[in-house]
Amino acid sequence: MTALTAERTYRLLCRAALRCFQWTNWRVRPPEGGTTNIALADSSVRSSFRWMRGRVAQLLMLLGTSLAAAWGTSAEPDFLATHAEAVAANPEGAQFAIELADPQPQYRVGQLIPVDLVYTFREPNKFLINDGLARGSGTARLLEVFRVSPPTGTRRRTSDEPNFYHWAGGTPRRPEANRVYRYRVYLNEWRRFDQPGKYRFYSTSARVWRPEFSPPRNNDLRLTSNLVELEIIPATSQWQDEELRMAVEVLDRHSQETEEHRALRREALRRLRYLDIEAAIRELARRHPGRNEGEVYDIGMGLHESRYKDAAVEELKRRLDDRDFLVTAPFLLQLGRLAADIQVPIDYQAFRGEGSREQLDQLEKEHRLSEHRLFVEFFHAAWAAAETKEPLVRARSLFELFQFGSYSNLRDERLLTSERRVQIRAAVLAVFEQLPAADQRLLLTSHWRQFGGTDFLPALRRFIAVAPRREKGADLPLPIDSAFCRLVELAPEEGHSLVLAELRRERPRASLHSLTLLPDRPIPELDDSLATRLEQSIDNLGDAELAAALVARYGSAAVYDRVRQVYGDKGGSWACNLQASMLAYFLRHNSREGRQLVGQALDARERTRCYRTLLTDVAGVQMTAELERIAIGRLDDDNLEIAADALRVLQRHGSPAVEEIIWQRFAKWHAAWKDRGGELKVGGGAQADSQVRFESALVDAVIYGRNWFTDPPKLKRLRSLCLTEPNRTLVDHRLDSWREPVAIQFSAGTESEFPSARPSFQRGTPSYDCWFVAQYTAHSLAAVKELLARFPQGTTLSFPTGMLSDPQAEEQLFGDLQQYVAAHGLKLVETTLRRNGS
Repeated sequence: MTALTAERTYRLLCRAALRCFQWTNWRVRPPEGGTTNIALADSSVRSSFRWMRGRVAQLLMLLGTSLAAAWGTSAEPDFLATHAEAVAANPEGAQFAIELADPQPQYRVGQLIPVDLVYTFREPNKFLINDGLARGSGTARLLEVFRVSPPTGTRRRTSDEPNFYHWAGGTPRRPEANRVYRYRVYLNEWRRFDQPGKYRFYSTSARVWRPEFSPPRNNDLRLTSNLVELEIIPATSQWQDEELRMAVEVLDRHSQETEEHRALRREALRRLRYLDIEAAIRELARRHPGRNEGEVYDIGMGLHESRYKDAAVEELKRRLDDRDFLVTAPFLLQLGRLAADIQVPIDYQAFRGEGSREQLDQLEKEHRLSEHRLFVEFFHAAWAAAETKEPLVRARSLFELFQFGSYSNLRDERLLTSERRVQIRAAVLAVFEQLPAADQRLLLTSHWRQFGGTDFLPALRRFIAVAPRREKGADLPLPIDSAFCRLVELAPEEGHSLVLAELRRERPRASLHSLTLLPDRPIPELDDSLATRLEQSIDNLGDAELAAALVARYGSAAVYDRVRQVYGDKGGSWACNLQASMLAYFLRHNSREGRQLVGQALDARERTRCYRTLLTDVAGVQMTAELERIAIGRLDDDNLEIAADALRVLQRHGSPAVEEIIWQRFAKWHAAWKDRGGELKVGGGAQADSQVRFESALVDAVIYGRNWFTDPPKLKRLRSLCLTEPNRTLVDHRLDSWREPVAIQFSAGTESEFPSARPSFQRGTPSYDCWFVAQYTAHSLAAVKELLARFPQGTTLSFPTGMLSDPQAEEQLFGDLQQYVAAHGLKLVETTLRRNGS
C-alpha cells in the first residue's frame, strides 16, 4: 500500500473517531411532520452508550496509528498518534478548528502565514470563552500552542508543549448562541519556517473554560484542533524586494490615525520582522520608536529573533546621533541586549533536554556581564550624542538617562556624576514648560530633592502662565498642581497670589489638590464667582464637585441662601462627594440647620449608599464641633454601618474627651453579646457579620485614636472586651510591639526632610517620611518627637542606624533624639536598620 493511501486511511479513521466523540445524543426521530420523539431517557442506557462510543473511537484511532506506522508513511506516527490522542480528549459540545486564510496552502520562506482559530459551541451553556485578549501576540499567545511536523527546518517561537499560564489575562465569558468565534493570527508568531518543505501542524488551546474553573482558578480544559497542511517554497530575491517595498510604502504613508491604519502598519512591521533579510532588519532598526509604546513590540521582537543582529546594532547606534531622536532607557536596553547576543550567543534550543545546566548558567552569567559593560558604553555614547541635539530633545534624553541610571539594576557610579546632574538640571530648567506632563510631574515630585530649588522659580512661573486647561478625565494630581505646591513652598506670598488668581478663573486649570493651598477661611471677594460656578455646573458632576469643595472652603455666609437653594430637598440623593462638601458648608455657617440636613441625609438610605461614609466624608472636608456631637449621637444608630462610620470620625478627629465615650460604647456592646459569642463569626449571617465589623471599628478607634494615647494597660483592658479571635489577635500584635526596646522604624519618602535619606522609589508619586513607633505613625521629626513625649517614663526605645547615607548626619540625628527623650524620662539605644526583609 502506498504512503498516500496509508495516510488517507489514517485520516478517515481519525475523522470517524472524531464523529463518535461529537455524537452527543442518540435520538430516534419521526419522519418530517411527525410528532413522536423517542429518545434514550434512561441514564444508565445513555452512560453505557457513551462508554461504548468512546471505546469504538479509541479503537479506530489506535488502528489508524498502527496502520500508519506499519505502512511506513511519511505521516510521522508519533506525531499523528499524539494528535489523535489529544483530539479524543476534546470535550463534547465544543469544537476548535484551524483554517488557512489563503485558499492555496503554499508560502515562501519568510512570508506571513495568516490562520484563523475557529471556535464553535453546540452546548454554549457548558463553557466560557476568553474573548477579551489581543490576538496573536503578547499574553494572547499563551492561550494556544502549535505542534509542527517535521520540526526540522523550523524555529520555535514558543514551546510545542502546552505550558499555559493559569490565566493569561482577559475575562472568560459565556459564548453567545449560534456565534462562531474566529481569531486571525499569524503562525509565524509560534513557528518560523526557514527551509522549504511540506509541513503539518495543529494547535492545542486553553481559550475555552469550564464555568466552575473561571479565573483566578487554573484552567484545566484543552481543545485540540484539526491537522492542517502547508508547503513552504524558497523565497526569491525578487519576491523579498517586493515584500520589503510594500511594507516600507505602508510605513511611510501619512494617513489619519485610525484603527485600520494601525492594523496596516502592524502587518507591515510583521512583514519586515518575518522576512528576516538584512535590509528588512535595518529598516526595523531605523524605525525603533525608543519608548515601550505602540509598535516597539514587533520591532523589538524582529531585531531579537533576527539572524542579522550585527546590522541591527549598527543601525541603532546610528540613531543615537540623530538630532531629533529621543534616547530612552528601553532603547539602550534593546541595543545592549542585541550587542550582548552577538558577543555571547546562547542557543537555548540546544539545551532543551540536552547540555549541562551549569554550562547554560555560565553562559547566561557571561551574557549579563557583557550586557552590563555594553550598557555602560552605550550610556556614555548616548550622553555625548545628547549634547548635539536640539534643546527639548536634549533635555528629555538627559532626563531619561538620569532616571534609568538612578534606578535600573545596571546602575553604575560612573554614569551620573555630580557634573552630569548639573547638566541635567540646566537642560530641564530651560525647557520645563515644553516637557511632557509625565516628566514635569516627575521633576516636581519624585525628583524634586535632586533638582528643586529657588532657581526653579522662573520655570514654574513660565509653566503656570502657559499651562493648558484641565481636560476631562485627566489624571490627578495634574502637573500644574505640583507647580503651585512648589511655588507656594519656595515663595509663599507669590504662590498664594497665583492660586487666588487661578480661583478667579471661570474654569480653573488646576484641581482641588492645589486650589486648597490657601488658608481654610472664607474669602468674601470670591463669593459670587464660587456660588455662580456651583449653580452653573450642577449638571456636570466633576465640575460640580470641585465647585462645591471650593464653596465649602472659601465661601462666606453671604452666599448661604444660594448654596441652600442648590441643595434643595435632595438630601440623600446627591453624589457622595458633592453632598459632603455642601453639608460641610452648612455646618460651618448654620450649625443648627446643618445638623438637621446631615440627619436627613443619614436617614435617606434608598437612593444612594452615601450614608455609610457620609460622616467621614464631611469630616474630610471640614471637621467641626457640631459634627463631633452628631457622630457621638450616631454611635447607637440601629444601622451599624453608620455607627462604625461615626467611630472612624471620632478616631481621626475626636477631642480627648471622646475616648471615654468610646470605652462606654464598647462596654455596652460587650454586655449585649458576651453570652452570644458563638454567633460572632464571619459567615454567621448578615447580623453576625455586621457585629463583627462593628467590633473591629471599636478596636481601631481605641488603638489608633489621634487625640488619646493607648498604652499596654489600656490594650489589655481592650483585649478583655473583645469577643472574636481576630480582634484579640490584633490587640496581641499591638501588645507585642511594646516589648522593650520599643522599635522606632523609619521609611523615607521622596519628600523626605533628610537630604541623605534613602527613599524607596515610586515613579511619579510623591511620598513622605513615615516613622512607626508601637502602633503609631508620624510623618515628620517634630511629629515623632511629640509622639515620644507621650510614652511612659522609663521606656527604652531603639533607633534604626543606617536610615541615612550620611553617617555624620545620622549621628547628629541620633544625638538630638537621645537628648530629647532623656528629657522626658526615656532611654534611646541604637539598632541596625532592617532592609528587604533581612
